[in-house]
Amino acid sequence: MPPLIHTRGIALHHVKYGETSIVARIYTERFGLQSYMIKGVRNRKARIPYTLFQAGSLLDMVVYRNEKNTLQHLKDVRCEHVYATALQDVRKISILLFITDILSKTIREEEHNQGLFDFIYQSLVRLDLTAGPVANFHLVFLAHLARFLGFEPRNNYSDHLRYFNMNEGEFYAGKQNPGLYMEPPLTEIFSGLLRSGFETMGALQLSSSERNELLGKILEYYGVHLPLARDIKSHLILREVFG
Repeated sequence: MPPLIHTRGIALHHVKYGETSIVARIYTERFGLQSYMIKGVRNRKARIPYTLFQAGSLLDMVVYRNEKNTLQHLKDVRCEHVYATALQDVRKISILLFITDILSKTIREEEHNQGLFDFIYQSLVRLDLTAGPVANFHLVFLAHLARFLGFEPRNNYSDHLRYFNMNEGEFYAGKQNPGLYMEPPLTEIFSGLLRSGFETMGALQLSSSERNELLGKILEYYGVHLPLARDIKSHLILREVFG
């Protein structure tokens, strides 16, 4: 019998398996990204609620750990943080779905990464507990997530360095170096975003068009460094919600 191990997890997505089961992709604190077979969960009398595995759920799990298998199994699971507002507010729901879509397409490591797990977990709790405007939340999240994924932008923006080279991840005086660029005046806004955190995101006074353009360029930057990020479509929902 494989050993039982306790770990927290963040549900990213799941697919149906057979008539009553699912396979859930969960980013775990102990083992990174893992796939779990949860049998009978779509049965009305299931011991484990199906709703626990909706995208963004923050979980406390007891799992069987078998190093030889790519498909793992759960013994027990419960909700670690019950969302107070995130599932009732259409803006927060849209951001939650966007974040889990981003994570599904950018995280591939099946190993412990405490810093990345803590950042994601704490970000989702903060989204839920934020009482003020959240229109810039996803932008701040993307700006900081890049650090954990290995391509953090260097914020060396100045009056002389106003062109952001996406391939190099830093600002230049012009387009003298090969690569894709973000251009002024958007780069000034981007530099301000890189200086911001969730606690100061309300100070970013962006129009809907600026927010949408900046989101598109950040996703383009992600796509340069992580090809799977080019398939992200959930940002189109955000454009509608915050438009």
